[in-house]
Amino acid sequence: MAKTRLKNLLFAATIIGIMFALTQTAMAAGTFRTTNGVNIRSEAALDASVLRTVSVGSNVEVLEHNPAGWSRVRVGNTTGFIRSDFLEVPTGSRPATLRTTYGVNMRSEAALDASVLRVVDAGAKVEVLTHNPAAWSRVRVGGTEGFIRSDFLTTTGVQAPQSSTASSNANANSSTPAASTASVNMNHPVTLWTTANANVRSSASPDADVVTMLDEGTAVSVVALNPSAWARVQVNGATGYIRNDLLRGNVNNVELLEWSVVRGMLRDGQVVHITDVRTGRTYNVRIFTRGRHADVEAATQADSDTIRSLNGGNWSWDRRPVWVTFDGRTVAASINAMPHGRGAVQGNGMNGHICLHFLGSENHNGSTTSPRLHRAMVLEAFAAGG
Repeated sequence: MAKTRLKNLLFAATIIGIMFALTQTAMAAGTFRTTNGVNIRSEAALDASVLRTVSVGSNVEVLEHNPAGWSRVRVGNTTGFIRSDFLEVPTGSRPATLRTTYGVNMRSEAALDASVLRVVDAGAKVEVLTHNPAAWSRVRVGGTEGFIRSDFLTTTGVQAPQSSTASSNANANSSTPAASTASVNMNHPVTLWTTANANVRSSASPDADVVTMLDEGTAVSVVALNPSAWARVQVNGATGYIRNDLLRGNVNNVELLEWSVVRGMLRDGQVVHITDVRTGRTYNVRIFTRGRHADVEAATQADSDTIRSLNGGNWSWDRRPVWVTFDGRTVAASINAMPHGRGAVQGNGMNGHICLHFLGSENHNGSTTSPRLHRAMVLEAFAAGG
């Protein structure tokens, strides 16, 4: 059906002008024009075989567009690849609609030191008026025209949200299950800060109206949060939504991830590093099982001693906010200190295991009270280091 719709659009273009279509999957970007005589190759590589040669000024149908590399194109019955720096938006055509790959500044001129006209969220649609794949594109968003770096524009979808202050998310496992789309309402608002200039929008969508614009470092009160997408915030008397990747706590690199995601990232028997948020003291635990939450054991006798000392020298059901570091990532969590049930580590001074909770984890018995108390600790850990 998508191909039929595309053919209809291209047919209509001969009458009303060139139209460009975009979804978050790899549908056609529209018609571009070659700036030089260029080869269409079988693959996105200079040593790939040449399918045909296209003369300068030829119109080509762009199916997938990577401004920093190659575009997949169709000319007649031939489909192949052309280097994107040999393509431009035809003069007089209707603007191409692309999306931003990350939150990005629209500037008054094609220069990094030019003034910022507005902030465009990741995934927002922009009209491309002139396009230089190797540098900047002149774009229009709403009623504002300005310049965005072309390598922040795409036709093939939007990158998953990442912390804009760290590169730790680059190690994400592509097989990790997706997080829940449900938002978590805070029992008490959590204060976070913007990591860059940010738009507060009327709904959780990059296309929603902008309620207000915030400078980098602005404190916002988070009243609800979807760990995989947007936060509902209150700031300066306004309520709206901000992308999570534009928010942080006091310390960089700590992520807020749901247990449905973290469970697939951890391994039974894996040793992870725990930082007690309130004191800064650290210890190691070994993953015992991963069910409704993570059951863990002190890795050594010294680790057991540290856990007990953090709880007044005793084992305790009290929960504490912690950061869990593993495989180069740090995630907000909550842990208690009462050994129970079975264990596997010998000679660690702990008879059984203790419970490590992440956002959205549950108790084995289905109790809602304990997970709610753990959630408060998880959010305290994130607010202290998100």
